[in-house]
Amino acid sequence: MRRRHPRRLLQWSRSKIDRLYGKAGGKKNDASEGLSPYIYETLEGPDKIRTLQLHATKGKIECSLRQISFLDSGYQALSYVWGGEEKLFKATVLDDDGKGLGYIPLTANVQAALCDLRDAKGVKSKVFWIDQICINQQGDEKNHQVALMGEIYRNASRVITYVGSAAEDEEEEACGIRLLQRLDTHFAPNYELLLITKSLYWANQRRSEFPVLELPQGLQARESWVEDEDKYVSQGWKWLLQVAHGDASRPFAVIVGCCCGRIFFFFLDLFPSKYVDRFWEEECMHASQTHFDIAQSVYTLWSQRQSQKEQHPESRKSLVELMSWHEHLHCWDPRDRIFAMLAISSDASALGIVPDYSDSAAVDLVFLDASVRILQNPEFLSLSLLLACSWAECQAWTEDSAGSSDPAPTSALPSWSLGPPHSPIPGWSVHSTPHPRNSPRAPPYFRLDQTVLVLKGGVIDRISMSTPVSFHSHSVSLGIADESYIQTWSQRLRSWTAVLIHLGVNLENVAAFSRALTTSINWSPTVWDGHSVTEATAFAFWSYFRQLANYVREYACEVAMEDVTATTKTCDSVMRELFALLFGDSVVELFHPDSALGPEEESASDGIWSHCQIQGRSFCVTETGRVCNAMNQAREGDMVAAFEGTSRLWILRPVGTKYLLIGEAFVDGLMNGEAYEGIDPDEVDYEIELV
Repeated sequence: MRRRHPRRLLQWSRSKIDRLYGKAGGKKNDASEGLSPYIYETLEGPDKIRTLQLHATKGKIECSLRQISFLDSGYQALSYVWGGEEKLFKATVLDDDGKGLGYIPLTANVQAALCDLRDAKGVKSKVFWIDQICINQQGDEKNHQVALMGEIYRNASRVITYVGSAAEDEEEEACGIRLLQRLDTHFAPNYELLLITKSLYWANQRRSEFPVLELPQGLQARESWVEDEDKYVSQGWKWLLQVAHGDASRPFAVIVGCCCGRIFFFFLDLFPSKYVDRFWEEECMHASQTHFDIAQSVYTLWSQRQSQKEQHPESRKSLVELMSWHEHLHCWDPRDRIFAMLAISSDASALGIVPDYSDSAAVDLVFLDASVRILQNPEFLSLSLLLACSWAECQAWTEDSAGSSDPAPTSALPSWSLGPPHSPIPGWSVHSTPHPRNSPRAPPYFRLDQTVLVLKGGVIDRISMSTPVSFHSHSVSLGIADESYIQTWSQRLRSWTAVLIHLGVNLENVAAFSRALTTSINWSPTVWDGHSVTEATAFAFWSYFRQLANYVREYACEVAMEDVTATTKTCDSVMRELFALLFGDSVVELFHPDSALGPEEESASDGIWSHCQIQGRSFCVTETGRVCNAMNQAREGDMVAAFEGTSRLWILRPVGTKYLLIGEAFVDGLMNGEAYEGIDPDEVDYEIELV
């Protein structure tokens, strides 16, 4: 067999991806010149859909449309990615006599799909259902047809998933496909445990339990690979990296993302680090999503499909659960986050939501209506409020550059309402039982034309000191040590030292801060022989804290950053105090903050860092001296509240006699209902109004 050159493989991959976006799709067809836009005939009944018959042409796309009942089957449904919104291509619609009736505008992805489906010898029937063509995108018809999509796909003779335009060099593509197939077979023993964990985050915590942790023999990555080395393995890995980068709107990236998310979601550990670092730096710094986002998105699709195939009773999810599961997926019309999920939602009928894509159905109104309907079921109170907070535009809850003490939210939606998610999405704390009642005695209700949500609960603490919200820079997500990478870690070190200095550096406060970092009452540190749990917890934080400070010191020198000295100096002072508490005053002089971590310290650091919940969260101190890890930007004067029927604490900001919902929170020492010990909730709880 002819050997394939890696450079040619990379060039082909780039041209393939370019074609997916229409950059190299060839000259736009002009068969529709002189024709007007196609005027759709009204569908003849509620069960009717349109199918298209592709005609055997070269270059131009011609088709005919006819109406059938979706129950008749006989059509193939296409699953694909719309890609860009721009519609530069056209399909000419012909009547039975071959006369042009008009044209339908197409996106580049659909144009490529139609060309490949038309020319594919393995696709004998050329009758398809494709939403972009078979649904009138301009009229009210879309509302009903979107609601039918679940039935349309279920009744199709088969569903074709289109992952990208045909390869220009089939032999080169086969190299990468064989690699994916081999990896799929090799990592198959991991799938059962990966499905049980229900999330990539928790799967990563149990990584050591997976039966397969290494690559197949002969596929191990080597640092010695170079661009011109003519090796099958290096070609395959470079092809995989080349196609996998970018965001989830690239169809072929979804397939490779499946390997990242389902087969070896920790795949970067298996690649040659020098090549990976250079690749991400050159190709991915400006991608809208990281490979972790893509992996999580694909994982949720795969895991849900597996549950349905095995007919698990819980496999059908509610609308709000589906919205949560697929929060990283993209859609051009934000309303599709609700309407497109209805066909597979277990509670679609109960909610009574009817798709409405008319101009009068503004995005905010659609989300507000869905939120009100969802919140009427107390079972989803916690999740709905969580999504409302995590999808909010976080800048809405931060102080502006002028230091305004009363920044207003940028959205017209109430703070408790769902809205289109913004990036990046903050992390969540682990659920617990801060209120003694797991379910409310009465469902929440609304006032003032559904702009005010009324919940039963109580304020149990108040924020007295807060630090800025933390977000990963893109460099942190990609593991690239540039200036923004150092700034991210420096800001965290400043925030953490500020909290500890405010509280006072002692073992109990450091242990409390460690628990708040993980947002889990069940987390425990790596065992430290001969020491108490409090000492082991403080030691874990001390080790992790020291490791981060060393990172900042090391990489700041590499990128010539000089403004981190004050940060590391303060950190060193805190570390020295903690060292004395852990090991004794008599050996403090032996401690050097910038020394390398020993094996015991590395183990303790690893035991806490993988559990930390930092993204999109701010660290605070309450009036009762407790450590708080809050979603979004909490600030002095905010209230900590517990609500009936929710599994978290909440940060509320007073607005007159009402409150803005800022985010959920983990407050060490209040997550197991301690605020209600010996107290009847009926005697202390009251109605809290959220705006």
